[in-house]
Amino acid sequence: MLYPPTRYNSFGLEYLEYYAKHQTYHPGVDLNWGIGNQDLGQPVVACTWGIVVYVSPEGYNGGLGNFIVIHHPHNWAYVRCMHMDTIKVKAGETVYPNQIIGTVGKKGTNSAHLHFEVMEGVDWINGGFRPYGRYTSGMRKSEVAKLFTDPIRWIKTQEHYVGSNVQTKINETKSAIDSSIPPLKKMLVRLLNRLQSKIPTQR
Repeated sequence: MLYPPTRYNSFGLEYLEYYAKHQTYHPGVDLNWGIGNQDLGQPVVACTWGIVVYVSPEGYNGGLGNFIVIHHPHNWAYVRCMHMDTIKVKAGETVYPNQIIGTVGKKGTNSAHLHFEVMEGVDWINGGFRPYGRYTSGMRKSEVAKLFTDPIRWIKTQEHYVGSNVQTKINETKSAIDSSIPPLKKMLVRLLNRLQSKIPTQR
């Protein structure tokens, strides 16, 4: 997301708006500080606690540009930020609420903006011909809505998940995965423990 005062403003495509160029219902939202390239280089910050699971190689990346994927195990969500100019975190790193994770760019697009989306389907993000790089071209609107949630509504909710509230969410998630199959349970518990170990050092 972007810092105030335009954190929730969008001057580009909205969530589920039809994008004829790619024959898709837009799975995220385009966030801007201004029109054109006015927001080039502006900081992008993390919404809540999470673990960086993927940082793309430098380049076009099939139109996604430089992008990053952050997993938030306490709410079962994956955030994907696209078209970034710089990325300031590495895969495996834990991020904190409002930590700068990169800057707004225009790689893979015509003008600078942050394409921000929230994915809830693990099978979706791990598929495709490039890691975490699948897109929704050709999918029905209802199909896109099942895999992606409204990112603006999600941002507003996640701002409250700090400190002890994060710990509560983590504990709830640990209880929820007790019935998971052993390989999945082991992976999720490991991710949650890594996230939990960072909570006392809030920045």
